[in-house]
Amino acid sequence: MPRRKRRSRRSAANISTEPEELKMPEAAVSVSEIIRFLFPSNEWFPHSTARLSLLAEYGPLKGGVLCGGPQGKHKVSQMELRMMISQNEPPADDPDGPLPNYSKKQVIALLSSLPSAVFSRAGRLVAVSFHELQAAAIADRERIDLARRSPLRQLPTAEPVL
Repeated sequence: MPRRKRRSRRSAANISTEPEELKMPEAAVSVSEIIRFLFPSNEWFPHSTARLSLLAEYGPLKGGVLCGGPQGKHKVSQMELRMMISQNEPPADDPDGPLPNYSKKQVIALLSSLPSAVFSRAGRLVAVSFHELQAAAIADRERIDLARRSPLRQLPTAEPVL
C-alpha cells in the first residue's frame, strides 16, 4: 500500500505573504539588527550617531553584536562599546556642543535612501548593503561635524550701535 504524503499543519494564517526570496544586496545587513544596535532597549540615551559611526568603521554586525579583532572573532563587550563611544564623541567641554543623536525616523530615512535598500511587499525596509551603509554613515558624520564647526554658528553676539 503506497504511503500518503503528509500534509503540512500550517494554516493559511501561518503562511507568510512575503516573497520567499528578496533580492538581497551583497553584504546585506538586516535593518532590524541595525536598529537594535543603534537603539538598545536597555539604554535611555544610546548615542545613536556615535554608534552608527562605529558600525560604519568597525562593522558589520554579527548577530546584532559588533565584532573586531583578527577575522572579526572578538565580540565587542558593552564596556568596550561605551569606551569606543566616549572616544568617538566630542568632549563635554567642546565649544561646539554635544553631538546630536539620530532618531529612529532619521535612521530609517537614511537607510531608505540607499540604492540597495530592500523593501518587503508590505513596504517595510528589510535590508541594506553594508558598503552603502558605511559610505552614507561616514558622509553624514562628516556633514554633522562640518555643521558643528561652521563659522556661522560662532557669530559674535550683536552689540547695539551707538
